[in-house]
Amino acid sequence: MKLGIMSTGPTLEHYLAAQARRSRYFLIVDLDTMQYLAFQNPIHSIHGPAAGRLFAQVLVQNSVDTILAGSFDPVIRKMLCKANVQIASSKQGIVYKIIESFKRSYYP
Repeated sequence: MKLGIMSTGPTLEHYLAAQARRSRYFLIVDLDTMQYLAFQNPIHSIHGPAAGRLFAQVLVQNSVDTILAGSFDPVIRKMLCKANVQIASSKQGIVYKIIESFKRSYYP
């Protein structure tokens, strides 16, 4: 399973972004191996439906099953739902600790 995480920086030691659109990076983490890719967030500077489509496209191309952030605005949420990407919210914290919690709660 691949988990997308909206982050304040490009590593697992950074914090979960409070809001998806304002995050500087997003990480794609393979929960089986804990290998990850870091991308600059394409929706950070783009607004409207085009941003949501672009973001959803990147997640689908990288086979992300679930995306995690503090919150998502309605446009992004709608595009993610259309792309069949599950949405999960979490409180602020360090990314690797949030992944550990997510794995205990949602991932067998």
